[in-house]
Amino acid sequence: MRKISAALIAVLMAAATLTMASPAQAVDHRTCVTLGEFRAIHRPMTYAQVKGVLDGDGILLARVDNGYYEGAWIDDGYWDSTYIDDGYYDLNDNWIDTSYWEDEWVDMSYYDDSANWVSFIDPVRSYPKCANFDRHGARRLGVNFDNYSSAYSGMRMWTKSRSNPWSLVDIIDSLRTTGGSNKPAPHAGARPAKPAPKPLTPDPHPHSGTGLTQGLSQAFKAPDAVRLRGLCRPRERCGRG
Repeated sequence: MRKISAALIAVLMAAATLTMASPAQAVDHRTCVTLGEFRAIHRPMTYAQVKGVLDGDGILLARVDNGYYEGAWIDDGYWDSTYIDDGYYDLNDNWIDTSYWEDEWVDMSYYDDSANWVSFIDPVRSYPKCANFDRHGARRLGVNFDNYSSAYSGMRMWTKSRSNPWSLVDIIDSLRTTGGSNKPAPHAGARPAKPAPKPLTPDPHPHSGTGLTQGLSQAFKAPDAVRLRGLCRPRERCGRG
C-alpha cells in the first residue's frame, strides 16, 4: 500500500510540474508576430506595451506630423515720452522748476496666426507575420500610433491592419485634409481675447509726473484768482500789494 501511495504521489508531482511549466513554455519571443499577439494589442496601448507584445520595434513606414499653427498675441509697443516744462516764482522771486516727464506706453501688440507649431505625430510601423499567422498573401502587418487621439498622454496605438500596412499610411494622408476614418483631426482652437497691454521695457522716467509736481501743475491751471500758499502761476510774478 505504501509503495502504491508513493508512486501515486510521484505521478501527481510530475503532472503538477508539467502544468506549471506550460505557461512559460507557451510564451513566444520570436521576432515575427503570431495571430494571438496581433489580437492582444489594442487601443490605447503605449508604444512600449505594443513592442513588448510583438517582441520588436518593427520597421517605420511613415511618420507624419499632422500638427497645426497655433496663434498667439505678440506684445509690442513703445514708450511715448513728453517733457512738461513747468515751474513758478515763489514769494522771494525765486524760480522753482517743477518740470516733469509724462510717459505713456503705446500698445502695438498684434495677433500672429502662425506663432507656434503644435506637433501631432502619426507614425505607422510594419511588423513581420509568422508563417502560420493566416492565409493572406501579405507577410507583414501594420500598427498606427499617435499622440493625440487618446485621452492619455504619450504615443498610443490607434489602429492596426493585419494584411496591408500601407492602408494605414493612406488614412494618415487623408487625415490632413478630410479627417479620415473617424479619427479626430487636430486643429487650432478659437482666438483668445486680447490681454491687457504689457510694456516690454521699464518706464524711462518712473518717478516723474507724480506726487507734488503733478499737484502743483494742476494748481497752476486754476483761474487767475486762485493762489496756493503764495505760489504764482508759471513764469508770473506774485503781487506784493
